[in-house]
Amino acid sequence: MARSLDQILAELNPQYASSENILNTRLNAIPGEIDSGIAQTDAKLSVANDNILNSARRRGTGVAFGGIPLGEQAQYAATEYAPAIANLRATGAQKELSLQESLAQLGREKRGQAQSIYDTGVSQDLAERSFQEQIRQFNAQQAAAAKAASSAGAYNFGGLNTAAAASKAPAAAKIVQNGSNFNFLDGTGKTINAAQYSQLTGIGYREVLSNLAKAGDKNAQIALKYVGNDAKFGAAPKQYQAALSALGATGTYITDTSKGITTPSGVRLPAILNGSY
Repeated sequence: MARSLDQILAELNPQYASSENILNTRLNAIPGEIDSGIAQTDAKLSVANDNILNSARRRGTGVAFGGIPLGEQAQYAATEYAPAIANLRATGAQKELSLQESLAQLGREKRGQAQSIYDTGVSQDLAERSFQEQIRQFNAQQAAAAKAASSAGAYNFGGLNTAAAASKAPAAAKIVQNGSNFNFLDGTGKTINAAQYSQLTGIGYREVLSNLAKAGDKNAQIALKYVGNDAKFGAAPKQYQAALSALGATGTYITDTSKGITTPSGVRLPAILNGSY
């Protein structure tokens, strides 16, 4: 059964935690950076006011007759101090906005990856259920047909509708799943291969392979690259001999694929395309 989106997001959280922590740390540091900048600007204002006062004293004006030169100090505050404070706050706000957008983008990326994983899981789950349902329906149809033939005392075997033939006719072949593996059985419970199953049931060999491949069977996925509907192939890499033999496929195995191989349709592939059919 496919995992829920929340489960997948929880599994992805550790992968994104480091980047999220870095962004949050930088985000949380912004108020302190602004306060530090303001403190430095306040210190500059204090120094500037002292310089203005000392300058007035040296000139012998302002302090003795008019007090502290507030006009000059106010001018500095308006033209230097206030813009510096505003710039600090604006820069801090811009940094905060940028970091928040980075966090949001990270969140969108994580959710997008989770959605992709979820959709893939759902598709695979649906394919698996579909294949299982096909197996169930076919096995049920075969069992019903065998039961009906038994009740009638006859079985259509090789074109002969006779009771004698019925006593010799095999029961329905079927597929039994064992974990990620699929076993083929004839009516007596004897293990057979995919080619024999295809012959007994009349289902095309490549159709059988296709259903197995959709359900995740690796051997079938390999066989679809080389084997035709007659369960035969012209040539295939020897490394796949075990996989193809297990499915009842027959043909020539070659160690050197530098000269190319033959596909199920009879097309000769050059060496550069080997394995990509």
